Amino acid sequence: MTATIHARDLDLGGAPACQIGGPRPATEPRLHLLDLDNLHGGPGADLARVDEIRALYDHLIDPEVDLGFVAGNHAPRLRACTSHRRSYRMRQDWRPFAVRLAHGPDGADKKLLDDGESFLTLVDLDHRFHDVVIGSGDRIFTELAHDFRDAGLTVHVVVGRASHLSRPLSDAADGCIWVLEGGGCLRHPVLTAAGTRT
Repeated sequence: MTATIHARDLDLGGAPACQIGGPRPATEPRLHLLDLDNLHGGPGADLARVDEIRALYDHLIDPEVDLGFVAGNHAPRLRACTSHRRSYRMRQDWRPFAVRLAHGPDGADKKLLDDGESFLTLVDLDHRFHDVVIGSGDRIFTELAHDFRDAGLTVHVVVGRASHLSRPLSDAADGCIWVLEGGGCLRHPVLTAAGTRT
């Protein structure tokens, strides 16, 4: 049996270590902007998938200091339906983050863009937050990622699957690219106990 050691646990002779998955001091609060439709793999995720993504994301949050906004599609009907149950579950699972329910094409993306842009007006944004996580692989967040970098924040991207990541957003991020399914960073090496990179 071969143990897996993350790069953040080793001295790699100056190579960058993973910044998103490891412990961090309370003096480094993080802003989270999460597109749940993208993380779930679509707007119609079942409740098991909603819970799975929340559990996989949990170690990236420090609820004492972090601030987060999550958005997901909600197509209401006159009577209770799957969409209502999913929206209720998202509100339960993602506390204390604010949950934005959206409608229509790119509805969740637009809500998160509005939330992100509202923070960019703060003159001391880089003193309020150490870094920001964009939880989506959608290219629509590329300009927002550049704007956060210009404001002095490190920008990380989190995706459910690596195949959901657009190249422009990947290029715009200067931090980690974390894949929830598999629990690894695409930018920082994972070393086996024998010292080989995987």
